Amino acid sequence: MVIKPTPSFFKLYLPEHNSNKLLIPPPFIKYFNGCIPKVVKLWNLQGKLWKVKLEVVQDGRVYMTKGWNEYVRNHSLVRGDFLVFKPLNKSDFHVKVFGIDGVIKEEPVNTGVTTEAAASLGKDDVPQTLQFSKIYKPYNKFYVDLPKAVIEACEHGLPQKVTLREEKGCVVESVLRKITARFRLGGQGFNELWKKTKVKIGDKLDFEVILGEGRNIKEIRLKITHKSKKGKLAAEIAGGR
Repeated sequence: MVIKPTPSFFKLYLPEHNSNKLLIPPPFIKYFNGCIPKVVKLWNLQGKLWKVKLEVVQDGRVYMTKGWNEYVRNHSLVRGDFLVFKPLNKSDFHVKVFGIDGVIKEEPVNTGVTTEAAASLGKDDVPQTLQFSKIYKPYNKFYVDLPKAVIEACEHGLPQKVTLREEKGCVVESVLRKITARFRLGGQGFNELWKKTKVKIGDKLDFEVILGEGRNIKEIRLKITHKSKKGKLAAEIAGGR
């Protein structure tokens, strides 16, 4: 399976423009592949979500409308707040809100009746895939840390053993361990995978976490892009990704 990571987008909150609706950057629309959902779900770090309607206007622009003002009110957004939207799939976005001081804002605890707690979600509300990328570094020979957003989205669905399936057919059983506040994917099969795929430092690793019922991890899929095949990796390494 070929994984195509979708880029994130950001918005600067300006009340006169964004209090009741939010324009999705037009260049981002192409990543919906012509299938713009009617509703998107905005997830925070605590695993809570807000459902927001999408509306397409005559000139093709797409706005978040009904439900967006509730999101604004629940998060106490003020002028200059900076929001980063990272897609989990075509209809789910993980959202981080940064204040004008550049520090991530404290998330709401009591979110009101328009916000649904993760524990109350039905099966149809669960994001079916989660994606993240890494640049292969020496310590990755032994393990890869799962991002916090993935851990929180999976809730209690974190098995001790996970199937790691590389796109060209290499499949290994990996172990998921908790190290302090982190969850690390590794094990003997991990080292075997790198040998078979001839991974080198600087190669790009695109992971796709496949979720099943109950938000359990079914398996993790992997696409490897070797550094020699993609010159842009140099810039990503320099940026510390």
